[in-house]
Amino acid sequence: MISFSFKVIWSKQSVGIAVDQEISSLKIQVPLTSYYFWPSFNGWKLLKNRLELIPWLTQSDQIKILNGYTKIITLWKSNNGDLKNFTSKELSEIQKNLNFKLVGLTID
Repeated sequence: MISFSFKVIWSKQSVGIAVDQEISSLKIQVPLTSYYFWPSFNGWKLLKNRLELIPWLTQSDQIKILNGYTKIITLWKSNNGDLKNFTSKELSEIQKNLNFKLVGLTID
């Protein structure tokens, strides 16, 4: 089975999101994209353009990825880039639900 996950770099000024393809039968993750930052750039549009260039991604896969990206951005926006509002347990649950892993964090 093939699925997708997100790697996130989180700061108060911006959030960077990259997409990995997970191939569970082989237990590997393959980077699909570089990091797309928001709001510094229109990361959603850049990501959409990149996904359209990957020939094996179905339109359904592209929509799932873009929706996941949007959910992470919405979470970032709703907290003004501040993770202090979450306990570590809550943050762990959010990461699980949105299928992302924090790989970088800036705490001010």
